[in-house]
Formats: sequence, structure tokens, C-alpha cells
Amino acid sequence: MSVREQQIEALLFENHPMGMVLLDDNLKVIKINDALLKLLDLDECTVLGQPFCQFITSEDQTDFYHKVLDLTDQIFDYETGIGSDSSPTTLTSLTVKPLQERDGHPIFLITVRDITLQRQKESNLKATLNHWTQIFRDSPMSIAILDPMNFSIVEANESTAALLGYSQDELLRINPIEISPDTQPDGTSSVNKALDLVQQVFSGKKPSIEWQIFNKQGELLDLEICIDRFTLKGRPVIVTMASDITLRKRQAEHLKESEERFRKLFHNNPLMIFAIDINGTVLSVNHAVKVELGYDPPDLIGKNVEGVFHIEDKPRIREKIQALKKENASHSEWELRKVAREGEIVWVKEILRNIEWPDGRHAYLVTCENITARKTAELARQKVEDRYRSVFDNHLFGLMVIGDNERIVIANPALSLLLGYPQAELVNMHWREITYIEDQEESLKLIISLVRKETSSTLIEKRYVHRDGHLIHVRCKARIIDTAESQAVMIMIQDITDEKALLERDKQLTQTQSQLDHKNRELTSYTMHIAEKNRFLAQLSQELQEILPATSGGIRRRMQRLERNILQQLKNESNWKGFLAHFEEVNPHFLDRLSETYPQLTQKELKHCAYIRMRLSVKDVAAFLHISPKAVEVARYRIKKKIGLESRYEKLDQLLESIK
Repeated sequence: MSVREQQIEALLFENHPMGMVLLDDNLKVIKINDALLKLLDLDECTVLGQPFCQFITSEDQTDFYHKVLDLTDQIFDYETGIGSDSSPTTLTSLTVKPLQERDGHPIFLITVRDITLQRQKESNLKATLNHWTQIFRDSPMSIAILDPMNFSIVEANESTAALLGYSQDELLRINPIEISPDTQPDGTSSVNKALDLVQQVFSGKKPSIEWQIFNKQGELLDLEICIDRFTLKGRPVIVTMASDITLRKRQAEHLKESEERFRKLFHNNPLMIFAIDINGTVLSVNHAVKVELGYDPPDLIGKNVEGVFHIEDKPRIREKIQALKKENASHSEWELRKVAREGEIVWVKEILRNIEWPDGRHAYLVTCENITARKTAELARQKVEDRYRSVFDNHLFGLMVIGDNERIVIANPALSLLLGYPQAELVNMHWREITYIEDQEESLKLIISLVRKETSSTLIEKRYVHRDGHLIHVRCKARIIDTAESQAVMIMIQDITDEKALLERDKQLTQTQSQLDHKNRELTSYTMHIAEKNRFLAQLSQELQEILPATSGGIRRRMQRLERNILQQLKNESNWKGFLAHFEEVNPHFLDRLSETYPQLTQKELKHCAYIRMRLSVKDVAAFLHISPKAVEVARYRIKKKIGLESRYEKLDQLLESIK
């Protein structure tokens, strides 16, 4: 090579945009360019004569060393991390090329290319593809991709399989036209309608239609389908998104029937029903009004409904209706007295609901239940209530008395607060209405036992149902009492829900702790197993290295391959993956939260933090990672420095244990 060519070659080496380095046969640096020095954040004097392997990721050093020494005249690429104590590790691609021998020894030219951004883009692209794939697969709406040439299903999500009752494999063998009726609801044949839809889609439209199809069980489904097209693997396809509207269609079909049934229900209902406008004018009444109050429909229709109210109740009901309008409430209820045609006083319970009259007017539907008998009974029960009122009203526990008709005669404020019912509403309720269905049989046995005087009192634990539906655990003590009219059962109720919850929580905590202890033991056992395995392999590798100088020929090469296999096994990433799987069962989200709190930590340092949290010794971590104990201590020092634990006496393990 001429001097001119040598000068050009040196100029290209120095000014190459990628890092370049020349190594001797011991892989020590002979020459290095500025691009690589910048990456390492070192000067040339510091690097020259140093083993190049010390600048690559520790777990790759031995593997890289042997692969380079095995080179003859070929070129090979190697991905690894490049860095130094003064620079972060950078993911790079190394291209190693053996050059002419110098003084009988080979030299190596290595080109270093930063591939961090490339890997990041590849990762982002994969994440994006996974994202859209996940949306397709997990969508609650049925999505299917069809071939427009033969209407066969190319791909369908789980919602489509669930909707039609077929497996994914079965769907790919089914033509949707074959499981559709011959004609659709509009009278068009399914085949012709499908062809028309394909034409619409390929003309740029996105039709939305109703379509009928049979599921695997032979049931006819009504679907609402939106159709579009796109290109898949270079060919046009049709995508359909379907919603099951079968129930909605069935409901529409029954609507007319329901209207007729409502008319019959209105006129034949045993309860009195008034339809009135917002001013109280009667629009319609049913036959029960004639039976209960003696008025014919012409006597009431077109007149104000207050005409049948007791004079003392009119102001109160006006106030309630005004409040109902002001609050824009949909319904309300109250009790009042009505005056029958012959002057008889009739107590009723009214339930008023907002409705829309057929002519579009806002109106009210008023349902009236004759409660005269109940009101009369309430007066009789008043004597019983007066006798026990003082005790009931001031007792800390819930109290109630059940009469011989198995209904609540009286209940105290504490019971009302416990169950969420107003006291007036509790009165006359059947005890079964507040008792959890699974406890009703046992409660009935208790009442029968008391009534038959088989026992004078008893204590049980059971469950009541709160008005809003949740269960209340109680301890009930019941006994027979004498009333003015007959015998009744008085029950004292103590809320033990919190007590039950505390016992259950203690039980769950015990189970959880037991499971956690078991998983901790599994994780420790797994880690110690890998560490012991690595110690054995490392010892075996050391012995092979000691024997190698005394061997030659084929035996030496076989022993070298065996040593490389051992080293690859020591660096096997599955050890970390297995450890991570066990570790995250015991410490869920620990590494995520640690990375969020200290984003400056590298993946390698996060691994060390996991081992520290496990309280693994330096010796065990070194065996697990196949590095020296000194390297473990250096890694821990760097972690402390990065997260601000400057003092050598501050505890890194305590800090890591505090992260939940």
C-alpha cells in the first residue's frame, strides 16, 4: 500500500461517523477513533493497551472473547452493551473483521454502531401492532373480516365466536350466507343483499343494516351490522361490526300486545286507578273506583280529583303535589281519606307516577289501595305500642314484636336505623321480608319452638337484609311475651356485622400470609438451586481451564466447546426469567414502582435490587449471575450512588423493603 493510500485509510478511520477500534491478538486496543472515544467518554491514553472486553457488558465478555479468537477470515456481528465507568451502557452492534497478521499475529478491526434508537423503534412498532391486535381480539362487539369474492370469513374475534356459538376454527370454514335465512326481513334474498352491500362498500359507502342469521343452536338472531373495507396483506377485504339486537326487536314486537294488555289491566285491576292531568283534572278511572267509592266514570271525568278527598286532607295533598312538581320527581306515595258517594270514609294508600297521556300531555297515574282495614287494625295495635314504646324507643339494640300473624307489630328506632326502613314501614311487614332467605327456615323453627313453649327463650345468629339490599349479621335473642290480645314474640337484635367482618378478615389475612410464606419459600429454594448450579458449573469451567493447557488437538477443541457451553449456560437468561416469575408473585409491581421512583436505574441494576430485596448474600448473587463478588459490591455501590444513598452506612436493603 502506498503512503497516499495509508494516509487516506488513516483519515477514514479517524473521521468515520461510527466507532472503530483495532485490537491485537489478545484483544487489547491498538488504535481507536474519536467516535468510539466519545461513546466511552474516555481519552485515547486511557484506552490504548487496555483489553477491549472490559468495555462491553460483563455477561457478554467471555462469550465475545472466545468468538473473536475463533475467527479465521470471516466477518461476524455481535450485539452487546458498550460503556465505561464514566458513561452509561449503550446497546450496540459490533462488526468484527480479522485483518492481515502483524508479526505473525492476527489483528482485528471492530466497527461499533449504536442501535439503541433502532431497537426502540422496533419495540414501539411491535407495541403498536400488539395494541391494535388486542383491540380486535378483546372488543365486546362482534368483528369479522370477510373475503369479498366468496364471502368467506378470513378472521373473527372471540365476540363473534360467542355470538354465533362457533369456535374460531369453525368460523373460518363457514360462509355467513349459508347460515342466513333465504330472505332478510325486508324481503330481499340474502345473496342479492350481500352482493348489493359489496357494491356499496367498494363505491365508497359504509352501510349500516339489519341482518338475520342463525347461530350454531339454530336460533335466529337479529343483528345490526356496520360494514367497511380496507386492505389486508395487499388484498381488499370487508370488515363487519355486529351488535345483537334480537332482544330489542322482540321487545318491539311485543309492545303492541303490551298496550292492549295494559288497557285490560287498567280496567280490570282490583285497585282504584285515576289518570289526572297536572292540574288535577280526572282524565280516566277504572272499574274499581265504582266498586270502592260508588262513583260512575261520568261523575268524575273532567272534574278535579280533590272532589273525593276528605276536607282535612286537601291542603296536605296539595303541598305534596307542589313539592313533587318542584323536585321533578317521577313518583311519590302517601295515605289519605276519600269520601265515597254515600258519605263513607275510605282510607287509601296512593302511589302517584308521571306518565305521558296519548295526546302528548304530561299527566299522573294514581293507584289507590283501600287500607281502611289496616288503619282500623293500627288503632287496635296502638294500645300494644303504648305499653312498650318507652322501652323500645330508648333501647340500644333493635327490638321488634311479631304477632300471631307473623307480621311485625312494633319496631324501635334502633331497628329502623339498623335495617334502613322507616318505623312505620316496618310495622305490619312479614318477618320473612327482612330475613335473608337462607336463614328463614331456621328462624321459623325458632318461632314455632317458642309458640309451642318448647323453650322460653333462645339465642341465634342470623342475617337480615337491609333496605338497600346488603346483608347484616345479627345476634337475636327471642322470647314469648303476653300482649293485651294474645301472645307475641319479642326479639332483641344486636348488630354483629363488624364482628363477623373482623373474624373473616383475620381468616383471610392468615390464609394470605400462609400463601405468601409458601411462595417466599419457593422463591428462596429456586434461587438457591440456581446459585448452587452456577457454582458447580463455574467450578467445572475453572477445572477445564486448568486442564486446557495440558491438552491438544481434537480433545482440546472439544474441551473448549464444552467450556463455552458451560459459560453460555451460566449466562442463560432463563435463570432470570424463572426468578422473575417467582419474584413477582411475592413482590407484585415492585420492579415497576422502583423503576418509576428511580428511572436512572438500568435493567441490570433493577435485577440487583430484586436480589437485594430477597436478602441474597453477595456470594449467592455472584453465583447466580456468574460474576465476581467484587462486581456485585461495585454494582450495589453504584445503585446507592444513583438513588442518593451516599453514606456507606445507609442501608440499601431497608430502602428497597420500604417500596410496596
